[in-house]
Amino acid sequence: MKKLIYSSFLALVLLLITSRYTNASEGHILLRSTVGKTTECDVKSTLLGDYNLLISCSDLTYSVSEDLVYYVVWANPVVGGNVVRLGDLGLGRALLKTKTPFGSLFVTQEKTKNPKSPTGSTVMRGNVTTIGTSARPGTTIAPDNVQEPESSPSPTPSSGGIGSILKSSGVVIAIAVFLIILMLILVKPFK
Repeated sequence: MKKLIYSSFLALVLLLITSRYTNASEGHILLRSTVGKTTECDVKSTLLGDYNLLISCSDLTYSVSEDLVYYVVWANPVVGGNVVRLGDLGLGRALLKTKTPFGSLFVTQEKTKNPKSPTGSTVMRGNVTTIGTSARPGTTIAPDNVQEPESSPSPTPSSGGIGSILKSSGVVIAIAVFLIILMLILVKPFK
């Protein structure tokens, strides 16, 4: 009997955790320069089977020398692990796709279009936020605050206001009601 209660509780917790991972990758990402430039990329991410990322950049600079520079977009998975290459930015516009839930993106300058892992310097970085809650415009991330690409930061919590509070409290109430009903069904009344 206790196993059933614990199993039910564990299933609910896992359901709630996995739903957060799915939603963590949807929203707005503002990729900002980590090297003190005005370069920015605006990213909209939507889950339609895969995560579809529509990217539009401004102030990207390209070398005119023989060493071609490719701007490659990488994702930090929500559940940790190795970074995932999403693709290159082309000339500042791209539509990229991934099946992997992510909490943040970063861009590196690479010598090839399809590197297996990030080898170049990180030039932009940004976290996923819900639509309408992006960071203040005009700020850049200082190079000494940049994390290594191997790290997988957890998603940044957003302040969703009263709707977010009601949604969270509704989930807690639903779990409590479910557990009470489950206990009433499973526990026989004393005579």
